[in-house]
Order: sequence, then structure tokens, then C-alpha cells
Amino acid sequence: MIDDWPGLHKAISPSLVVGLNAFGGSHEAFLGYPSTFRYFYFFKPLGREIPVNSQLPQLGIRGDLAITTRTTVRYRVAASRLHLEPHEKSFIQNFRWRTRHLHANIEAIRQGFQYQTHIGGTYDRFALETDGPLHNEAYNLFRLFGIFSRQPSKARAHTLAAMVVTNGKSAALKGAVTIRWGSREKRSARINLSYSQRLFQEDNSLWYWVDQGSDILKTNGIEYTVTGDFSPSTQFTTDLVLTFRPGRQLRIEATGFHRAFKGLYGAAQDFVFNPDDYSVSSPVEVYPDSKGQVWGMRWATEYQPTLTVTHRLFGRFQGAIPGDDHFRDKWATIPTFRASYQFTYRPSASFSIWAIARYKSASFWREYRQIDGQPYLSTFKGELCYSSTVPSSTVIDFKVEKSFWNKRLALGIILRNLLHQEHRYHPLGASFDFSLFLQAKLLLRAG
Repeated sequence: MIDDWPGLHKAISPSLVVGLNAFGGSHEAFLGYPSTFRYFYFFKPLGREIPVNSQLPQLGIRGDLAITTRTTVRYRVAASRLHLEPHEKSFIQNFRWRTRHLHANIEAIRQGFQYQTHIGGTYDRFALETDGPLHNEAYNLFRLFGIFSRQPSKARAHTLAAMVVTNGKSAALKGAVTIRWGSREKRSARINLSYSQRLFQEDNSLWYWVDQGSDILKTNGIEYTVTGDFSPSTQFTTDLVLTFRPGRQLRIEATGFHRAFKGLYGAAQDFVFNPDDYSVSSPVEVYPDSKGQVWGMRWATEYQPTLTVTHRLFGRFQGAIPGDDHFRDKWATIPTFRASYQFTYRPSASFSIWAIARYKSASFWREYRQIDGQPYLSTFKGELCYSSTVPSSTVIDFKVEKSFWNKRLALGIILRNLLHQEHRYHPLGASFDFSLFLQAKLLLRAG
């Protein structure tokens, strides 16, 4: 039997933001405690979702200081702690994942005549809380970056960006360039090029912590092998963006893109069916050196016939071209086509209605091909059959928001999957049915 509960049982996300204008700048302090009960967390080595209770307490502060009329310093410090614990009715009770993250960044922004510069750095510390010993219970990442933007005229602009990332033992380089021709008010063409190296630690992934000695897989009876050493991956991207504005009310943007990857890591499995308890299982082979390329196109249209009404239409098509088997199998799990339509009605600054319809095409998960047609028991629908294909889906969401007290208080109602359609993210995933969310925001200002 698999868990087939209709969406989240309960989700609570209280937060508090306090703003202050002082010391020649603006500052905000943030405190939040998102919690979900019976949330479906996809655990890849197990091949399915685990019902868990999650807590993500977080706090932080951010702001900016005007040093001179042309120079501003912007800062941010945040800390969070993620706890995932199995729900009392979960079929797995040995799954516990507790991590901590500390982030800080500072940057100086200089606005000159026809140019702007950003120079700054970030610091991240990731830690895992576990009962067993680890080779390293925490690690640090440092980043230094610089951005230079210049616009000699309305019809020309370019941006250069560079970054170095280090964990104290090895380093990765990243760079990007953007060139624009034409006016944003009428029509323009833009090309974006980037090259990026990525350290294994930047993902803060399960496999990093397993490599450090985490026993989360062993305690859940999952066998795994690693077929090589983890090394920095590389990515090269190209985007060509064309923008048209036939009039003030209409904006059209079309983009063609290409991505080339080398040194990617992932996990390969081949699940088999167990008729005794309708479960599936597979050992895991971790491969650290996959490569391939992706190409695609996307388009976006925004039409605003009046000041109160906005229509947005978006589409994206992508496909994988030459690459190894692991790479092609991975990209087959990502829908080839996505589209959305969004409607916004804002009759006043304090009231808005928002609706969006989203479509995604079917996807194929090769590692589940051996369980095609095998039966399982559903709590609400009786006996059904597994499939390695996630069907296409169309989902409609709706939101109403009203603010009070000079926008200090905002109340909202969000309806997810309004038409109660089947909506899955992978073959053994739960269907996220109709859900209701209540939202309240309170902003306290001082100074």
C-alpha cells in the first residue's frame, strides 16, 4: 500500500517583519516559523515520498546604508534550522533530517555616470545534526564577487560579472557577460553568456553528508555504491532574448537557450516490485561524472489593457541533446513543455485578485520501468497500477488578498488545485489535490 492522502493535512507559516529607518538607511528584521504536518517529502534513494512533519525556524536582518549620494552598502544576515521527522502514520520511522544554515552577505553599490558597480562577499555555514559520528559536522563556503554594468546610451548596455567560491581547500570560478542592443521601450536583443564551476559542497546535498559518514541510508536498509570521486562540475550557458513592445499595453519576449554540463553527479536506480507488501526497492549507484547538453525556448507575453487588469502568458519547451545515458534519463523526468496563464485584477492598491492556470506535459522515469502495470492498494481508490510515466496535468490556483492599516496588515485566501485534478511530481508521488491556505502578514514600521 502507498500513502494516498489528499494533500497537506496542515501547514502553518507565521512570520514577523519589523522595519526601521535609521542610521542613514532602512533595515528589516525577520522572524518566521513555517511548519507542515504530513508533508510529502520525496526521498530519492527510496524512490518515493515520505510523510513527514517539518519545521523551519528562521530569523534574520537585512538593510542598506547610504554612505554617500552615490554609494550604498547593502547587508543581510540570516539563520535557519530545518527539521524533518516522520509522521506517526508513515511507513518509515527511521527518517530524521536536521540541518542548520547560517548566511551573511555584504556588498557595496556604486552608481556613477552611465555605470554601476557591485563588490561584495558572502559567507555560508552548513551543519548536520546526527546521532552518529561524522568526519566533518559542518563546513563553510566563502564567495567574493564583482559586477560592472554600463549603459552608454538607451540603445546599448552591457554587464560583466565574476565570482570565486572556496571551501578553504579548493575553489571554483564563475563568470557571466550580458550585452543588450536596442531600446527597452520598443524592441531589443540581448545575449547572455556564462561559465560556472560548481563545488560539490555548494549543493549541501544528501550525498555530501553520506560521504561524511551519515548513516541515514543504512538505517533505512538502502544499499549504495559510489563509482568515482566527486569533483567540481562545469556549466556553460547561452541565452538569446528578443523583446518587443508594439505599444504601452503589450510586451512580448522570446528566448532561445542552450546549456552544456560536465562533471554532474546523480543517483541511478532500477526499482523492482515486491508483491508481498506492494512496495518497490532498488540499490543506488552514485555516478559523479555525467555530461550532456540541453536546448530549448521560452516565451512570455504581458498585456495590460487597463491599469487594473493584467494578463500574462508563458511557455517553455526544452529537450536534451548529446549526452550520456544517465544525463538523458535524468532529463526525461523533466516535462518537455510547460505553459501558464495568469490573470491579475487590482482595482486598488489594497485589494487584488489573482488566478493562474498551469500545464505541464508528461514525463518518463526510466528507473521505474520494471514496475509498470504492477498493482498497489490506494486508501481511497482501491487497487490501482504503478506507471513509470507521470501524466500531464493542468492545475488552477486562485488568490484573494486585502491589506489594511496603510498596508501594515494583509490577509489572503489561496486555493490550490481549484478543480481537484490529479497532480503528481513523480510516479510514486501523492496527488496534491485541492488545498486551502489562509495567509496573514503584519509589518511594523518605526522611524
